[in-house]
Amino acid sequence: QQLEEAEEAAEKATQYNESYETVPADPAAALSSATAAMNELQTTTSLESSHTLAAARAALRSDLDQEYFKDLDTLNASQLRVRVVQLATEMADRTKWEAVRLKEFLAMKEKEVGEKYLEILQKQRLEFESLLAQKLREQEDTITRQANAAL
Repeated sequence: QQLEEAEEAAEKATQYNESYETVPADPAAALSSATAAMNELQTTTSLESSHTLAAARAALRSDLDQEYFKDLDTLNASQLRVRVVQLATEMADRTKWEAVRLKEFLAMKEKEVGEKYLEILQKQRLEFESLLAQKLREQEDTITRQANAAL
C-alpha cells in the first residue's frame, strides 16, 4: 500500500513538474521549497507508519489481554498465582515501555521547540538587520541632503 502511495505521489510530482515552471530564479527559494516539500513528505510518511504501528500494537495488546483473562474461573489456586505473576510482570513491562515512549516523545518535542525557537530568532535577526539597513539608508540620505543644501 505504501509503495502504491509513493508511486502515486511520484506521478503527481511528475505531472506538476511537467505542467508548471518549477525552477525559481532564487536558489534560496528553491532550497526552501525543496526543504519544505521534503519535511512534508517525511511528516506524512512517519504519521502513516505511526498509525499503522499503533493499530498493530492495539490488536496485539487486545489478543494478549484476552489470553491472560480467558478461563480464569477454571484455574486452580497455583495456576491463578502464576497468572497474577504474569499480569504483574506485564504491567511492569508496559510501565517501563510507556516511560521509554514518553521520554522519546519529550525529546522529539524539545527538538521541535528548539528548532522553532531557532527559526524565530533567525527571522527576528533578519528583520532587525533589514530595519537597521533601512535606518542607515535614511540617515545617509539625510546627511547627503544636508551636505547638498550646505553647498
